[in-house]
Amino acid sequence: MLLRYERYGIPIKELRVPPSVNYCKYFIHGNCDFKGVLSAKQRYKSKHSTDFNFLEFLTKENVEFTETHRMATLKMESEYLGTAKYDRPEPHMNDDQLLDLKIAFEWACKHFRSCNESCVVSLEKAVSEATLSTSAGLPWSLKYRNKGDALDAIGKQVLDALGKK
Repeated sequence: MLLRYERYGIPIKELRVPPSVNYCKYFIHGNCDFKGVLSAKQRYKSKHSTDFNFLEFLTKENVEFTETHRMATLKMESEYLGTAKYDRPEPHMNDDQLLDLKIAFEWACKHFRSCNESCVVSLEKAVSEATLSTSAGLPWSLKYRNKGDALDAIGKQVLDALGKK
């Protein structure tokens, strides 16, 4: 099977690969199409840090404490299992359910007033407020070091065309 991974018109890689064992194991309902494999190493950051103020407090209070937990490490099978929950048909709502959804949205907007201030901003504003030194995200991160490099290479015209789709 020849697969071409392409996103937003940017060809990434052509591969001859079958679906993985985990894909076949977890995506069994046929609602998610296998599109290919993307080989990209993830650089997970360890966000664990010791709270020295808390340790000082425990010492002053003569409380014995041994830190025994750490952040969980990701496992590929867990990633498939977590994503496979989307392998289900689109829900079809009757009129009562749609009305309930509308009421819930109205309540959320009243409770979280920031919903009323949300809007789509122009490309210029989005680019001016973006942190250009951070990752451009897949698939662009496979070719470009950061958002700034990606923007310089593909230009604002491509992004503008994407926004109009």
